[in-house]
Amino acid sequence: MNNHLPTLRCHMHQGFTLVEMMVALLLGFIVIAGAVSIFLGNQRVYHTNAALAEVQDNARIAFEMMAHDIRQAGLTGCVSTPPLRVADVLNNGPAAARSQRVWWGDWVNSLHGYSQAQYPPDPALRSTGDHRQTQGTDSLQLMSAADAAVSVNGDVVNGRIPVNGNRAHLHQGDVVLICDPDHVALLQLSQVGNGMLGYNAGTDPSPGNCSLGLGYPTNCGDAQGKSYTFGSNAQLARLSVVDWYICATAGGDNALCRKNVQYRHDRAQLVTQEMVPHVRGMKIHYHRRGQGNFVSAGDIRDNWSKVDAVRVTLALTNDNRSSLRMNKVISFTTYVRNREARR
Repeated sequence: MNNHLPTLRCHMHQGFTLVEMMVALLLGFIVIAGAVSIFLGNQRVYHTNAALAEVQDNARIAFEMMAHDIRQAGLTGCVSTPPLRVADVLNNGPAAARSQRVWWGDWVNSLHGYSQAQYPPDPALRSTGDHRQTQGTDSLQLMSAADAAVSVNGDVVNGRIPVNGNRAHLHQGDVVLICDPDHVALLQLSQVGNGMLGYNAGTDPSPGNCSLGLGYPTNCGDAQGKSYTFGSNAQLARLSVVDWYICATAGGDNALCRKNVQYRHDRAQLVTQEMVPHVRGMKIHYHRRGQGNFVSAGDIRDNWSKVDAVRVTLALTNDNRSSLRMNKVISFTTYVRNREARR
């Protein structure tokens, strides 16, 4: 009996051999490596999908907003007999001295593009700092009546405009369009009341109007101007004027920016908004009625009234803080639908 005790104790203290431990460690490393590989693969797929989704979302937003403004270009709210007749009484419009004119005060072309080799007409776009235009990129300027409109319910005389409907979107200082089948008038409101809008001849608010007369052609020679009476059922809407371009941001990145006219600090002025982040560049080409190819802005010259479609090409990327960089170039083409009535 005693002869077997040492043998039993020997078996009780027996462990793994070195070979067994090495085999176990090797198998463990294989399992861990497989798990890590799956984790890293899933992580790469996640970051790739996230970067792609970010770029695609930005592209979709850019397309929807720019396409809306392009389609609206030239909209007045009324069907006018071609060519479009515009009585522009703004003090910074075509009747002003050249040094006092601004591009958004003159409805010469409701759509106008500028190539990378051309300077934008707004000096603020060429300045340093945030929201300056990025070199080597194109820009596009568009003018139209805004979506919301009200109807005139009486004769427009002596600077008074009786209107129907909701006027909550109209404010003192807004630049507006009034139209009927004869012509369109471009002016600035000085008063917004209950059922009545007002405008005056002067510089308050700024830029103000050169005359009370809204007849065509414009006469800024005196405060009465050329008489014309817009009657009931004429349409009035705020002027929508925008400039799309690629701007520099405070973070050192580029973005798709949109300038539009707003009334601030007692004057109508251009205000910049960053619409879509991480847009590196933009090229714009134009189709002219009766022509086959899309061309750059420099080839249009002074024939902007013949442009009936716009093709925009954007170079986008994702957040520069991301570990994975995703670059994508997208193009979309939009028809300028308000040119149809002028053919």
